[in-house]
Amino acid sequence: MIGDVSPNDGERLWEAFGSDTSGVQVDFDDGFCPSWSNVLLAHRNVGDIIHRDGVMRSESTSSLSPLPHSPKRRPTMMFRPRAWNMREKHVVLGGRALPGPVFDFCVHVARNGERIVNELADFITLYLSKVERYEEALLWDEMFAFSEGYFGWPQVSD
Repeated sequence: MIGDVSPNDGERLWEAFGSDTSGVQVDFDDGFCPSWSNVLLAHRNVGDIIHRDGVMRSESTSSLSPLPHSPKRRPTMMFRPRAWNMREKHVVLGGRALPGPVFDFCVHVARNGERIVNELADFITLYLSKVERYEEALLWDEMFAFSEGYFGWPQVSD
């Protein structure tokens, strides 16, 4: 398992997914500077990993490049969204900035979920390291349950 890979560092992320590790923690929280351009770049890089089957855009030229080497199997992506105290000020709902983890979850699920669930794995894997109360766990469960129902995926949790 490779941990704490910043999703806006495309080369390092690409190298991690080109390795023979069992999983890669893609970390939108610690060690990630969530400027708007970094957030957009990070989500683009994650999408490249999931959708491009071994080919990624070069950050400097927008050209496509292959994985450093082809792993025997694709590592599991453990997506770690931002912490609840981080707001995405560029997305406002009801007059308030959307919480960063909600934005990260929604973009990841909407953009990548279909491919993950139908082709790469049976479910989306999130790394929720800072769950402090049962209400937070219930909220994550509701977000997953809503997504599963909305997209017609098999329900993983009860």
